[in-house]
Amino acid sequence: MVSLDVALRRWVALVRDAVGVDLAYKPGVGAAGGVGFGALTVLSAALRPGIELVLDLVDFAGQLAGAGPRGCADMRRSLPRVAKRAMACAWCGREVVDTPRGRRRRYCGQSCRQRAYEQRQALAGTALPPDAVVLTAEEADAFADRAFALRCAVEDVSTAVSDGASPAELSGLCAQLLALARAAERLR
Repeated sequence: MVSLDVALRRWVALVRDAVGVDLAYKPGVGAAGGVGFGALTVLSAALRPGIELVLDLVDFAGQLAGAGPRGCADMRRSLPRVAKRAMACAWCGREVVDTPRGRRRRYCGQSCRQRAYEQRQALAGTALPPDAVVLTAEEADAFADRAFALRCAVEDVSTAVSDGASPAELSGLCAQLLALARAAERLR
């Protein structure tokens, strides 16, 4: 750790001597391992708070300009309605179609209901809690793969935002991210 600190201080001194400006103590330059420092000094970049970038990407000023005297209450009418989250099967995580009458269904079908019953019976008399989810090694691997794919999609969106991607490209990446997030919700 000491050698890394010494090397970074040497790097700052070399850049300061080459560029003629000392930006080592400017707020924001130490984040992400000094990426801000390198971008400011070597690339002549400008630091912007993340919220400014996000507000520009969603055209917040333009959205706000259309608001009336009641502000957000008027803007909400123009935004699309978000449906309630669909119920997920307590066994497999797939969407459960809700019926207009009776209790809400917990399982997507009879087979999932039967598997849940069998698991509850297998756990009876053990130290595991009754609501424990027991996965096979194959199911755990599949879940880990879905979580990894979701993380990669998040990284893709982050990279696209930092690279200044077009709204159409960001929309496509967000749609892919949403699909992967839905798949990752399933345990089995």
